[in-house]
Amino acid sequence: MDAAGNIYLAGATNSPLLPLRNAMQSTPGPGFVVKFSPDGTQILYSTYFPEAIQALALDAAGNIYVTGTTDSAAFPVTAGLPRGR
Repeated sequence: MDAAGNIYLAGATNSPLLPLRNAMQSTPGPGFVVKFSPDGTQILYSTYFPEAIQALALDAAGNIYVTGTTDSAAFPVTAGLPRGR
């Protein structure tokens, strides 16, 4: 939850039924992030993600940070950060 009470959920899915809202990725799975209103009745943001998400964190500015693992050489990374293998 963030300071405003919004609820965040992240994980893994390959379902084509995720209701997308302001999505950065519309192709199904294998990961997803959803932001719900404080009462859980509205989806404020939802997107697929190019890999399964194992953990999620928020900062005071409302930025979402996700972590997980991948063997994909095509996974997008920020310039200057290590790619791993």
